[in-house]
Amino acid sequence: MKLSLEPIFHCPGERLEFSFELENGELPFACPARVAGRAENRAGIVTLSGTASVCLDTSCDRCAESFLYRADVPFSHTLVKSRASEESDELVLVENPRQWDPAHLIWEDIVLAMPPKLLCKPDCEGVFHLISNV
Repeated sequence: MKLSLEPIFHCPGERLEFSFELENGELPFACPARVAGRAENRAGIVTLSGTASVCLDTSCDRCAESFLYRADVPFSHTLVKSRASEESDELVLVENPRQWDPAHLIWEDIVLAMPPKLLCKPDCEGVFHLISNV
């Protein structure tokens, strides 16, 4: 999905609503991630914000049972057309504001939002509980 951000950068108050699906890529998602958000120029500062809804086909890290992990991942970034320093991770450089693809940035947000352990339920007692009930 390519966004045309040129008018957003040049007009304070301008806003662009968007929604699209991200392809699954290399991760085992049960369905494409659904993304909805907006790009908005507020007083000359352009922000990209929204939510990515994901559904991951995985197994529990405690009991190894298969389950679907669902999450709504919020994202928010400040977009710029140029930066004084390449070392700032807080600003996202948009090199081509006429056709900018936010997919890579949003995938990064999704991956970084994943919990270190995926559990089928918060109180999962693990594989030893399953063995003792046999």
